[in-house]
Amino acid sequence: MLKKKLLLVLLVVLCLITGIIGIKKLLIPGKETLKVTLGQQEKSLAMTPHLLAMEKKFFQEFWAKAEAKTYSGDVTPQEALARGEVDIVIMSLADFLYYRLGNADLIAFAAATTGEPSFIMAQEKMPDFSWHDMNDKSVIGALPESTAGILLEAVLRENDLAPYRSVNVIYNVPTDLKVGAFKAGSSTYLQTCEPMVSRLETDGTAAVVGSLAHKNLPALVYVTNRQNIIQHPEKIQRFTNGIYKAFLWMKFHPEKIVGSLKQDFKDFEQDILPTAVNRYLNYKIWPETPQISEEAVAEFQNMMLTAGELPQSLDCAEAIEQKFVKTALEKVEYIPPEQQKKGLKKLWPF
Repeated sequence: MLKKKLLLVLLVVLCLITGIIGIKKLLIPGKETLKVTLGQQEKSLAMTPHLLAMEKKFFQEFWAKAEAKTYSGDVTPQEALARGEVDIVIMSLADFLYYRLGNADLIAFAAATTGEPSFIMAQEKMPDFSWHDMNDKSVIGALPESTAGILLEAVLRENDLAPYRSVNVIYNVPTDLKVGAFKAGSSTYLQTCEPMVSRLETDGTAAVVGSLAHKNLPALVYVTNRQNIIQHPEKIQRFTNGIYKAFLWMKFHPEKIVGSLKQDFKDFEQDILPTAVNRYLNYKIWPETPQISEEAVAEFQNMMLTAGELPQSLDCAEAIEQKFVKTALEKVEYIPPEQQKKGLKKLWPF
């Protein structure tokens, strides 16, 4: 009898709490759902944070309806941003710094990655690989103006290897022909990213020998313009909140990431997606928070200057807005279901 009464009291309390939350949502001013549009050039595995935030409906929890538009034709995402077609774009760090130099209105406010997601592969396993093994060898690399290409050159220089002299960096091979050229023996090494890395390993064609996932580099950043920050800060904040909640969810449930991404990467073979995701997790491609390291951006800018891919330096601190991530870190939390059950068990220990 006592248990039944306690159960009734608990149900009443839960109903009251639910009602209060519902009324709170109705009464809080400015909490209407805002549409936030993200522009992207392609969908890649490195973009997992916002893909998960959409799949798990984290944006909706912060009264934001987020959608992504892919621009692969004549219009670039940054052009769409300038036209007002999108509110936010995701860009490589190299592209952001290059375009920021000519457009001071571009502002980066959150990071999608904390490492450059490309790897160095060889046709045979090299467990004792060092960068010096690339001396007098060739590598089919990324475009020299890309984040991956700039970082590769910087790593070679750090190891006293002069790009194009000590190491023949081949960058003029079309993307769709790189793997074929590598298999044909045109180079000793290949720089590529997922899912190609896992595909080549799976079929026995190549093995990973080196990684560029280091230096806490925000290789992909979320960018908006100054006008949106001034006129629509709530859009940016709600988007950032959703992104951070996705990071928290990834931290607690790394084993569930693959299942949540299957709809986004239907073209991945069944055994490739888990391997690719686990590799990015092991190499810490995704950070624990979306905060951009100004020091890492400044260091990468120096790499661009050394490589001749940036005509002059810019003020990195002015190019980054940290307030949205700081607010998210203070206010957003994620409580795993098992911890929620423990809390309920304490409230109802019968």
